[in-house]
Amino acid sequence: MTHKIINKNNMNKIILATLSAILFMGTSVLTSCNKDDDGTSPISKKVTLNDVPFDNKSTEVFARNIAEAILENPEIINEIHTGISSVVSYGLDENLTFFDILNTEESVFFESNADFENLRNAIDVDVLEESGFYAENYYGNLNIYWGYHDNWDGSEMPIICYLDDNYSSNTAKGYSLINGNLEDVEITDEEFDQSNHPIIIINLKEINYSVYPDFKNGIRSKAGVFWPLIIFDTLDVDQEFIDPKPETIYECSIVKMKSSGTQYDYFWAGGSEFKIQVIRPESIYGDTTMTSVAFELTRKKIKNESLINLDVKIHGDWKSGCGNVYVHFSEEDWGNGTMSIPINFSYSGFSISTTLEVSNNDDIIFSDQIMRDNFFNRVLEDDKIFLWGLEEMTGKIRMYESYQ
Repeated sequence: MTHKIINKNNMNKIILATLSAILFMGTSVLTSCNKDDDGTSPISKKVTLNDVPFDNKSTEVFARNIAEAILENPEIINEIHTGISSVVSYGLDENLTFFDILNTEESVFFESNADFENLRNAIDVDVLEESGFYAENYYGNLNIYWGYHDNWDGSEMPIICYLDDNYSSNTAKGYSLINGNLEDVEITDEEFDQSNHPIIIINLKEINYSVYPDFKNGIRSKAGVFWPLIIFDTLDVDQEFIDPKPETIYECSIVKMKSSGTQYDYFWAGGSEFKIQVIRPESIYGDTTMTSVAFELTRKKIKNESLINLDVKIHGDWKSGCGNVYVHFSEEDWGNGTMSIPINFSYSGFSISTTLEVSNNDDIIFSDQIMRDNFFNRVLEDDKIFLWGLEEMTGKIRMYESYQ
């Protein structure tokens, strides 16, 4: 097996790692999927590795240690693959953190007896600490990312790549394990996404480990955010009706997302980490509530424009006097700094104002108010499909009799 060494003069266009976020504000309706839609959305750019708060900006030393250890003991590859497969089974991306490997008893994914013995021995904790990585901060989210891990044939030696300051480049340096030796290689983003060869990248996971609930014990909520188990199917979205009466409850939700195929993260960072926040006015006194749902998709699922199930509550009882709701749909990235989105509602004729605090490093896919009449008409009388930015969402209304 050979891999080409590319000439940097022939590099493809480098993804600019600038930070920008443009919000479409106002009272525009939830965009329906029709010929007038242009499919555009305000998408911010990426945070660079220079924005990550740790001293050593390169993961080279850790990649080399693991590559050398694999040469001595190929069983390490199986341990990595098994670990990543387990994390993906929770509906997440193809990542195995150093924290999971070194502090398995405290992992939210693995039981304390998970088999990382060989992999654990390949990581020098002293070097971690000398580089500013400590267990108390989840080793800075240092991570093993194996994109397209499910394409692995179970025998081919992977290339072990690392990231330096040029975090947004379309190339990554690494080590190819050939005939018992390590050979320096440089992999293009095209080679990575073609997934003709297994490629492991030592990177920094963009979502802080601390946000994850205790998945291994069946818990899927933390800090007000729900993480659904992502299922890939053709979920039935037939409405559940009764004859509408004044006391009818109108439960409105988004129940499906069909990926547009848009990769919001650059190649070496992984798949995409999505978050949907829905803010609703609840009374004339200015009370509001928020539903937050987070989920992850692998690059392969996005590339295949996969259909996934969701059940994101837009409103638990969206009666006519409740006014609009606000939706903020983003792909989350690492970084510090927030910005405030001002939101103005009308509830039964009363004006209500609030704000939503979001990270200014995230990709903003859709951020706007949605109107009740538009949602009901689209779901009950049309194709149930909406565009949130580039992503296709399916709505559903369940109507129940009130027991009050």
